[in-house]
Amino acid sequence: MPRKLHILTGAIYESDEPGIARVTTPDGTTGRFDAHGGWIDGALRQADPHLCLWVAGRQLPPGRAAGFRDLPLATNPQKESESA
Repeated sequence: MPRKLHILTGAIYESDEPGIARVTTPDGTTGRFDAHGGWIDGALRQADPHLCLWVAGRQLPPGRAAGFRDLPLATNPQKESESA
């Protein structure tokens, strides 16, 4: 289960089901958010969308590091194929 501490707010961001981030503030208030920071339920209504994506977004397989091939760099596929 991915888990991260928000260094500025002290909130814990974790995911125990795919695509859902559970955020718990230091005072115990919780909320559930989608991978892009959209509120689903709970008393907490705002979350950092970057950390939500970090814990609830697509995860790499264990032991694999991200590389440039994992990033969607091609913005114009036709132009890419012409230069190849």
